Amino acid sequence: MPTRTAYGSEDPRIAGPLANLARLYGTWERWDDAATLYLRLAGVFERVLGADDFHVAMTLDHVAEAYAAQGRYAEAEHFYGRVVAILAPRLGSDHSLVQQVLAKQARARLNLELNGAKKG
Repeated sequence: MPTRTAYGSEDPRIAGPLANLARLYGTWERWDDAATLYLRLAGVFERVLGADDFHVAMTLDHVAEAYAAQGRYAEAEHFYGRVVAILAPRLGSDHSLVQQVLAKQARARLNLELNGAKKG
């Protein structure tokens, strides 16, 4: 990856290319690859913007969605919880975005109960 060599693996300028590649992996249903890149992107955002930033939350939401798509419901539920923990204090628990994430977390929990845990 040329941007990694040019800027370094932790440089904030790689956020755009990382996000684009992660989205592409999601489109191709390469969920492990997408989740790995989204986790890396969340780390970049966390270092640059702080752990409670909106961008961190939305990136972790993508991680959770990738895990849910693979049937890794326990991990998805965990990451949805992290997203709510970031968003609810800022937006309020009644905010539509928080409610959407809570609904996805409840779906992951239900799927976990119905289907059992799946190892990654």
